[in-house]
Amino acid sequence: MQESQMNIKEMAHLLEKLPLIAFEYECNPEKSQGRFTAVHGRAEEYLGIKPETLLENAALFFQMIFTADHEALKKLFESPDPVTQSYAFRFVHPDKSLRWLKVKLTKTVGMEKNIRSTGFITTPGDLELTIRKNEERFESLNTLYSLIIKFSSMLAQSPIDEIHHSVNEALKRLGEYAEVDRVYIFDLETETDLLNNTFEWCSEGTNPEIENLQGIPYSFVPRWKEIFAQNGYVYIPRVSEIDPQYEVEKEILEPQGIISLLALPMYYGDQFLGFIGFDSVKLEREWSNEHIALLRLAGEIIAGALNREKYERSLLLAKQIADDANKAKSEFLASMSHEIRTPMNAILGFSEILINTIDDEKNKGYLQAVLSSGNTLLSLINDILDLSKIETGQMEIMSEPIHIGSVFNEIVQIYSAKAREKNLMLGIEVAEDFPKVLVMDDVRLRQIMFNLIGNAIKFTPEGNVKVIASHRYLASDHRHADIFITVKDTGIGIDPINHEAIFKSFYQVEGDNTRTYEGTGLGLSIVHKLVNMMGGQVRVESDIGKGSSFILTFNAVEISSAEPEPETGHDWHSKSLTFSPATILVVDDIEFNRELVKSYFLEFGTLRLIEAKSGREGVEMCRMHKPDLILMDLRMPEMNGYQATEILSNDPETESIPIVAFTASSMKHDEALINELFDDYLRKPITRNQLINCLTRFLPHLIHQTTQRPASETQEGLIPNLKAKHLTAFLKEFNHELAPRLETLKDLLDSDMIESFLADFDFLCRQYAIKEFESLTSRLRQDARQFDFESYQRHLTSLSSSMDRLKQLAHK
Repeated sequence: MQESQMNIKEMAHLLEKLPLIAFEYECNPEKSQGRFTAVHGRAEEYLGIKPETLLENAALFFQMIFTADHEALKKLFESPDPVTQSYAFRFVHPDKSLRWLKVKLTKTVGMEKNIRSTGFITTPGDLELTIRKNEERFESLNTLYSLIIKFSSMLAQSPIDEIHHSVNEALKRLGEYAEVDRVYIFDLETETDLLNNTFEWCSEGTNPEIENLQGIPYSFVPRWKEIFAQNGYVYIPRVSEIDPQYEVEKEILEPQGIISLLALPMYYGDQFLGFIGFDSVKLEREWSNEHIALLRLAGEIIAGALNREKYERSLLLAKQIADDANKAKSEFLASMSHEIRTPMNAILGFSEILINTIDDEKNKGYLQAVLSSGNTLLSLINDILDLSKIETGQMEIMSEPIHIGSVFNEIVQIYSAKAREKNLMLGIEVAEDFPKVLVMDDVRLRQIMFNLIGNAIKFTPEGNVKVIASHRYLASDHRHADIFITVKDTGIGIDPINHEAIFKSFYQVEGDNTRTYEGTGLGLSIVHKLVNMMGGQVRVESDIGKGSSFILTFNAVEISSAEPEPETGHDWHSKSLTFSPATILVVDDIEFNRELVKSYFLEFGTLRLIEAKSGREGVEMCRMHKPDLILMDLRMPEMNGYQATEILSNDPETESIPIVAFTASSMKHDEALINELFDDYLRKPITRNQLINCLTRFLPHLIHQTTQRPASETQEGLIPNLKAKHLTAFLKEFNHELAPRLETLKDLLDSDMIESFLADFDFLCRQYAIKEFESLTSRLRQDARQFDFESYQRHLTSLSSSMDRLKQLAHK
């Protein structure tokens, strides 16, 4: 017995001298944790743990196994497989270094599934260690590669508001994979050369440092700055062993408890954005070149996501600034529209009343000048507002069937007086087979043509201005065609270097002509924008001294067989009107606006007008008097027109009363709200015709023609006192000299031609003592002077019909 004990002691003494740890280990996985029953050899040297400590606390050994190897080693000790097995693993030494060890053991399974293992732990051989390290490295690289693919997809798909969350998630995944304790990003402020810790992930039990690492001068780490500038990286395996010449780095890193560190630069293109870092505070961390290369890729992907976020936020900010500017501009223009149109309402309105109530021709001339100047100012205001509406997307294109020839004729006739003043020839050249009816926006096309023809006449001192129209059917069908409209002049021309600039807002070609030719520089800008909105293009062909041609192209315009809808409303100048008794409430804070409406209603004795100076007073007056119609201004103090209308529309006693908005606004968003709240609206400045047309939609009335049907149109005969032979002679001279000219005038409003025709027609009538046409010819002269094309056509048709009836009478 004593000899046996001596052998055991000798054996233990021998084991202490061998380069290994010999052990016995027992466990029953189903009942309790295992325990070491014997430990001999170099436990303290290899593990940093005394043998007696292992005997007392076997769990401590497994707690210090490197995380990636823990599960495999635990399974090796606790599986019942009796085959001798070995496994190389990594052990976290108490000095926080990571050491490679190898375990080899043999197991026996006893009663109640108790497992008894005997074996030894030693350092692996070079070949075995190399193989094990390579296996671990390849597996780790594959895992890292898959991880980068996943979070790069996540970052790419993240909306701008979730990029910060996605970056934090990417840092978390990288930290957990690398088994480090802190992963972070530092941004560089290039203006101040300061580093700021912007993102940080910390493992459980690791203190965050992000709040302490703000505003650090980049110059504090000159070595890092130099390395990053060369697109290199900083790898410090052990902070405690930093070279003394980099003592500043050590002073920054050691208080954070950092043992190992890897910092990789983050570039976007050639721009250095900052760096991403990986800190180990619990153990030393080794990095292979392959791992560092993949982690650099991860940093570049994160840098791209952060740069995308910065760029998209700058775009959103720019868009917000632009939207705010547009909103401010719209509000300013809406206010300007109201403030300017309101006095214009009085100027034009009272001028119209006066010009129709006084007989003195000299004073009428003064008033006509006021009206003309007022309309010119109003046109300028409309140009500015139109430009604003186009730029803010508040103008819509409304296409409908239009007589294109009538549009050309009407616009050319309007400018014929100006052309004659400058001795210019103004004409139209339209192809014979040009479509009669096109589906286009009538108002915007007229606006385009007004600007181009007006400019052509303005900048042409001599020669001519032509409007040339042609078309080309699409190859597929004849229901659509490309429309080409050219406004050509023989004017001063435009230098080719200015061909693009002239379409910019407020642009005028510099030179001596700037003062000679007045204008705002808005016309061509509006033309360009309107043509684009209508799906077309505009270009200019011109050179100095060689005239200009502005060529409009509208693609695939629909050719319509439908006739344009006739305009609603009437010309009340040729009619008298009787309204049934009614009460109208006028709500407006501007006194002369209310006075103007009252002046328009003076002739209607059956209409009773009541007034209110504000929205609040208007609500009270409406509830008190229950009017038949309300004219409501929109911009008023205390309570505006919108608020007052909301109250009245929600009151059962007043909800059925029609309310017409009386506004100076021309903005699209106002129109949408007006159409929703109000029954109709009138835009200032208003005319008598517009106001009466509006009233006839809501108030009972009777219409009477003021021009009595001449005796010539009665059943007794057109001209009862004219003998048959004289009638025949009258018609013979008319048919020979005047009938062809009358037919020509039906398609053309030319002041000179109509004046010549009417002079000859009046002379013929006087020869035969015929006075029945005097009223009609007088109206035709007035139409020509005022360029009232619609009224001109109506009166000319009336004259033609009268002559046709005379011919029928002569045959009888």
